[in-house]
Amino acid sequence: MNYIGDPTIFVFALFGGAIASWVMMRIKWLPDPPPPDIKGRYLTVLIVGIVAGVVGGYFGMAGSNLMPGLAMLGAGSASFVAAGGIAILSSAGRSGTDR
Repeated sequence: MNYIGDPTIFVFALFGGAIASWVMMRIKWLPDPPPPDIKGRYLTVLIVGIVAGVVGGYFGMAGSNLMPGLAMLGAGSASFVAAGGIAILSSAGRSGTDR
């Protein structure tokens, strides 16, 4: 099974980026005032979410080609876990509202 160049990979990347954006808004943008270096953190979390969405979707398609919903579940869960982990770990060592 060769999925390189398959349009579903781009769907997994888009879905992973959307999940990563949601995680970033939920974890990083809720505190007032926003963190000082938000652009670099957002870009890092977005890239991690896109890559994790592609990897999770690829493993979901390789595991069961008959159920594409499983691939979307894999893309979403992988990007949620990876982006959430990076978003939380990127604020380690900071205190107060300067997360």
